[in-house]
Amino acid sequence: MRYEYIVADSIVPTFEFDVTSAETKEQVISGGAPSKPEMDFTLFPSGLGFKQEIDVVAGDTIDYVLKQTIKKKNIKITLMWKGSGAYYKYKTFLDWLARYNDLEKYRIRFSYELSQVRRFVDLSVIDLELKGRDDLVVSAELTAQPLSPFYEETVNSIMVNDTNRGKIYNYVYPYFYGGGAYSSSNVIENGYLKPIPLKITLRGPMENPFVNISEVNDEGSTGDVYGRVQFNIGLSIEENESIVIDAFNNRIYKETVSASTGAKTVEDLFNSVDKSYDSFLFAKSGKSKIAASLEDEASRCEVYYVRYTL
Repeated sequence: MRYEYIVADSIVPTFEFDVTSAETKEQVISGGAPSKPEMDFTLFPSGLGFKQEIDVVAGDTIDYVLKQTIKKKNIKITLMWKGSGAYYKYKTFLDWLARYNDLEKYRIRFSYELSQVRRFVDLSVIDLELKGRDDLVVSAELTAQPLSPFYEETVNSIMVNDTNRGKIYNYVYPYFYGGGAYSSSNVIENGYLKPIPLKITLRGPMENPFVNISEVNDEGSTGDVYGRVQFNIGLSIEENESIVIDAFNNRIYKETVSASTGAKTVEDLFNSVDKSYDSFLFAKSGKSKIAASLEDEASRCEVYYVRYTL
């Protein structure tokens, strides 16, 4: 029997899976390359797009919205492997899932490319059902539960304070994966419908560290502060220390790197946060600006976030 495959959609050949560290968000590398499983063919998945629920109070003329919730839909994809080694390829894919489906350590991602921009979604595979097997082709249906909306790129911006001029200069490093452009300021532009989590790293030396987030008005000026993380009075960090405020993983901790050995130690700082302020920062829809305690020219503030899409 002869098998023929027709790819009817231009994004189907761009489908792929990879895996990132749950803590750092960086791609997991295996054998010198990003760890990705092998697939010969995929069919167009169900579950792309978005769904929302709206709670309203009905009125005579108009309804009044009480709550708007974006709902995530399970993604289903039919995967296929061909050739005399098709079943071996399927088992290799299964082994890859087993290795990285530990949600405490890893985030498996599904992605596709559209208009030269790659879109990712973090997910957990909840079912992989073998659907067909013969001498040449093996097919399976994968069902995954999304853990995030789709997102296009990751931005990692570094702000450096020059005390001699009294100005803050902003240097921006490339996002870790996907999409992409550079930014020239410490302005976060959130085009998603809901607030997005931020991972903030404050690098010493700093006394009484803090970081806040403010609205940016339509004319570009800085508006009201709507979020602030402030640590208890007396807490400080040295040049070899940093504080991480991670809204992705609900963690606040201090990292210390030994100057003599390079060894890194981690200390939980959740109870060192001033509870009259926030514990984590989230950027509202629109433009926001980050400011931090950067009195020393060697201190830095790094902001990590992703651009979510529908």
